Amino acid sequence: MNNTILDIRNLHKSFGGQAVLRGVTIGIERKKITVILGKSGAGKSVLFKNIIGLQRPEQGEIFYEGRDVVKMREQELIAMRRDIGYLFQEAALFDSLTVAENVAFPLVEMLGWRDRAKIAAQVSEMLDIVGLPESGHKYPAELSGGMRKRAGLARALATNPKIVLFDEPTTGLDPILSASIDELILKVNRQLGVTCLIISHDIQAAFHIADTVAFLHEGRIEVQGPPVAVRQSEHPLFKLFLEQATCPDMERIKRGENHDA
Repeated sequence: MNNTILDIRNLHKSFGGQAVLRGVTIGIERKKITVILGKSGAGKSVLFKNIIGLQRPEQGEIFYEGRDVVKMREQELIAMRRDIGYLFQEAALFDSLTVAENVAFPLVEMLGWRDRAKIAAQVSEMLDIVGLPESGHKYPAELSGGMRKRAGLARALATNPKIVLFDEPTTGLDPILSASIDELILKVNRQLGVTCLIISHDIQAAFHIADTVAFLHEGRIEVQGPPVAVRQSEHPLFKLFLEQATCPDMERIKRGENHDA
């Protein structure tokens, strides 16, 4: 059985003649955590937009469960997106809705649920999973940065997706809150069996939680593999990326002390 849920092949995307993706090729394993590392401007967010069909590449293929996303019509894309949760970088909660209403939003608008008891039960379960069981009545402005991330993840999980895309999940958080989000991603992956695809520049988090680490540089995947193999890579661009990173635990990471140690 093919264990790849998402297969990206030779993906190219340009804007105004400026190449952003230059032949990205990577397979995303089912029920695993894959972290794509890279600097700002490397093409990480553009890759996500192509995966969910918000942008179309000039060249390449994106196979989700064996179906080519690039060739899908709008109705097929809408159906596919029901399988994919998305945690935005700033959570992107609706300020005028309570946390519970935010989590319920995709159930009503995407899945067409109308049974209030069923919606309430799903919302309660998702908030419990992310550690916000008593926060459903609050508004986003009443939440801390870490709590907003958790609420955003509860919304991303509400439709029971097969994959969740995480856009820089620890950006703007202090080290303690960042670590708590990392542990939450591990929990979601292990408890719910959700495939997690993360774009990030957070090296510490990548080596802590990932089953696969990939390095995206100037639109190409330059290095990819299990954390232990990637750590040992002699690729000059990746070594420079590690050296330039500001990470207090870099020496621990280089020694190979990740979550599997």
